Amino acid sequence: MDHETVLDLVKQEGLEKYARFGRPDAGSANKVCLFHDGARWVIVITDERAVVQERTIREFDSEPDALTYMVGALRVMKGYLEFSR
Repeated sequence: MDHETVLDLVKQEGLEKYARFGRPDAGSANKVCLFHDGARWVIVITDERAVVQERTIREFDSEPDALTYMVGALRVMKGYLEFSR
């Protein structure tokens, strides 16, 4: 999966408020974050306080693999947060 495809899917499926392309920061509560760190791509999920949930850290050798995983994680995040309201 490539970056443009993921951006299209994120928009089509209403996943924008759960996605962050970059390292997590104080404003990234309840986000699936994707960032590049050296030779690897990293995905982490943050909680309602924007704290990285250690058990969610995933590392990938390629951006396409990370993006594919991100889409699945975004769908799960959306389903969970909408269900728990």
